[in-house]
Amino acid sequence: VPALEISYPVVQTDNNDYYLTHMIDGSESTSGAIFLDYRIDKDPAKVKNTVLYGHNMNDGSMFHKVEEFFNDRSLFDSATVEYVTEDSVFIYEPLALYRCDAYYPFFMFEFSSDEAYLDFCDMISEKAFYLSDAEYDADTSLISFATCVNSLTTKNARYIYHAVLCESYTDIHSED
Repeated sequence: VPALEISYPVVQTDNNDYYLTHMIDGSESTSGAIFLDYRIDKDPAKVKNTVLYGHNMNDGSMFHKVEEFFNDRSLFDSATVEYVTEDSVFIYEPLALYRCDAYYPFFMFEFSSDEAYLDFCDMISEKAFYLSDAEYDADTSLISFATCVNSLTTKNARYIYHAVLCESYTDIHSED
């Protein structure tokens, strides 16, 4: 997220616990790493909701700066997400920002039908603290950031940011 100076490698393993307490090199750390939900295909083109988790660090790192969106609507509206994989670049524009508890289904990524997916998107829209003018339909893909609120009194609270895929570039390493 260039506007927030959030730029990290994204890792994935076979569970959603390991990278909460491990760095990308495997060393133990309470900082952890930004990671993709273990159940989700690493190719955003193959999934409806690419869910990334990261800590809200007191030193301003990781997903801490997502909080800045709550204080600056114009920043929220103008920020894009650039998600780079080994052979593609995906550009997303903001959709929604909200606070919820850890059990709110922001992490859904598989849907039984187009209607179920659209219901999920509508649920996001209804929950939003900020909602952009971005449009979505049954073919829309999302990227979602989830981070803790970082408060001793609200350990289960989360900040969630969703963005809509608007452009993608494949074969970025080809010779053409």
